[in-house]
Amino acid sequence: MQETLLAVLDKEQFKHDLFPHLLSLNETLDSWAQKAVALNAEGIYTYHGKQWTRGNLELFFKSFWANGSGKYSWHDHNDQINQLEALLME
Repeated sequence: MQETLLAVLDKEQFKHDLFPHLLSLNETLDSWAQKAVALNAEGIYTYHGKQWTRGNLELFFKSFWANGSGKYSWHDHNDQINQLEALLME
């Protein structure tokens, strides 16, 4: 159980760390394909180490709002990560 929760924590930390960079790309590049190429060129791959595609990057980005509330808070996400980490380290 703990191993599964540590994997969830690791994946959520990955998402959290990548979000500001995705916002930056959103401001400078028009298409999901261009953003995927830029991430791959920077050596930033998916959580599982695969290259980004237009499709998987768009799904990943939209997943931030698929939390039932229709909004995303980077700070709330950070708080949730910290709370889970504290529970796992007890």
